[in-house]
Amino acid sequence: DRQAGVAHDWPLLSGWLAKAASLDEVSDWLGRCSDDRHVGNMLGSPKWDGMSIVVTYDRHGNVQRALTRGDDGLGVDVTRLLAGESHFGGTDFEVERFGVKYEVVMSWSAVERMSEDLGKVYKNPRNTVAGIVASDESASRRQYITLVPLDIEWDGCEDDRLARIEFMQRLFQGGSIPRRHDQSG
Repeated sequence: DRQAGVAHDWPLLSGWLAKAASLDEVSDWLGRCSDDRHVGNMLGSPKWDGMSIVVTYDRHGNVQRALTRGDDGLGVDVTRLLAGESHFGGTDFEVERFGVKYEVVMSWSAVERMSEDLGKVYKNPRNTVAGIVASDESASRRQYITLVPLDIEWDGCEDDRLARIEFMQRLFQGGSIPRRHDQSG
């Protein structure tokens, strides 16, 4: 019942950013960027080893749809993973809908707990996450995974990445959604 090749509501969130596996790679990349006159502020973040999904919410934080990152702006519908969930305490976001890009991750202790609970041996978090997300039983295994927010976008969003990340920090650390016009933190 999974649909593949579904167009993302939030193309900005379905892409990926440049990745580096070592400080030497970062240094090389920065060297290549130094001649680019369009380079402004740069932002680095740790690489989470999981699986990217983009979740569309209604204005109250109810999950409407979840898609894998996919390719060329098309993902696989994995809404069943989060079906019926409501996030952010039902606060009115003041826009009709918004999207959050998450990395779906799993700790080693969650892999061990899932192995014990289900009587099967799961070998590593990354592959287990992919299996959960792809599974028809994904909702029943939701308790073992964590959603790490990476980016956010909403209808009419014009904020740059740094402003969106600052907003997400308030959103996910404060326990409720601050009003969009409240930039004071």
